[in-house]
Amino acid sequence: MSHMIARNLVDFLVVWSGTVAHKEGPMANTASLHEAIGVCIAQINTNLTEASRIARAAAACVAAGSVTEAVEVSMEIEQLLYDANRLHDAVCLMNRISKD
Repeated sequence: MSHMIARNLVDFLVVWSGTVAHKEGPMANTASLHEAIGVCIAQINTNLTEASRIARAAAACVAAGSVTEAVEVSMEIEQLLYDANRLHDAVCLMNRISKD
């Protein structure tokens, strides 16, 4: 047995040995990957919907003449967009894995 350090967290049956990944066993379950992609896409939609709601609230603050408050409200968008972007990265990775 080679120097098995740990299985990756997503458990796609890849064993890491140093810096080289070795495939062992069956490939990742494509149906499970597609389900996970669907869950991530749904969360991306939720995050972006919430970000849009916050942006509308910030726009209303500007329309009411409170630019400072608008900027403070809009700051809540940053984490939602960051999370949506990371989820999208995960979706792209899972899609590549499902095609292997």
